[in-house]
Amino acid sequence: MSRVLYQGHGLLTEAVSSGTSAPPATEEHKKPLKLSIRDITVIKSETPYGQEEDTVLTSQYIGPPRKQNKAADRKHYEYAIVIRRTVKRTPQQDTFGKTEIHIQSPELCDSLREIIGETYDSFAIKTTPIVIPAPFFELFFKRDNITAAIENPNNSTSLTAEFKLLDGFIKQDKLTVPNILEHEDMIKQGKISYATLWMLYPPNTRMYRNDGAAPECWLCRDVQGPYNDYLGWNITGVGLDYDGSNIGLKTQSFQISFAGRVDLTMDIIDLPWIPERYMD
Repeated sequence: MSRVLYQGHGLLTEAVSSGTSAPPATEEHKKPLKLSIRDITVIKSETPYGQEEDTVLTSQYIGPPRKQNKAADRKHYEYAIVIRRTVKRTPQQDTFGKTEIHIQSPELCDSLREIIGETYDSFAIKTTPIVIPAPFFELFFKRDNITAAIENPNNSTSLTAEFKLLDGFIKQDKLTVPNILEHEDMIKQGKISYATLWMLYPPNTRMYRNDGAAPECWLCRDVQGPYNDYLGWNITGVGLDYDGSNIGLKTQSFQISFAGRVDLTMDIIDLPWIPERYMD
């Protein structure tokens, strides 16, 4: 994979570390976490003996070859925040996979749970570490709250430093920043793009069906995607249901596809579910 292609998928300016899953709770792992971001790339390769994984610093993956410090690279668990990127390697090429941010600091996890509050049904907010996949829905929707947390006098010095790290990531990440700028530009035109559709639907957003049926108010409970096979997203809502004798809740999902649209955009008023704030 070329440096340019990799940067297009969100390279942090300051890159560091390696890792896969959470390590066992040894005494060494109970040390205070380093107030830094560790940026790692996990390279997955198929071999005659099965899949192998090699974890390197992202700076090593995209930069000039240099001697790797295996002992240091294994200590990704020592960092408050880890950026974990995956790459699938074949003899022909490297293919970029997913990017995740792992919030490993227990104190930061607890504070984020309070800030984020209600989440999508598919998001695991109660785990430690908190794992947030790109495009980082929860960080986007609460980015102003995260910035404000830096000034909270009740936070410890270490927690304030961790919020600064997270705030800096949101404001510098090459996945997040272009999405925000594109979203703001599209909204002014009454449109939305394939890359930024999810930004219309924070958890519990009130939205109205726009598929020819009688107007109904629903709450957004999940957003999943993007799905490259049909260039779309899956939006799930919950609404009231009446069977003639009892009132209950019903769930429905819509696939919103941008396939066939040259510029991968559509008018907000053409969406099958229109957020309440964009209703005429």
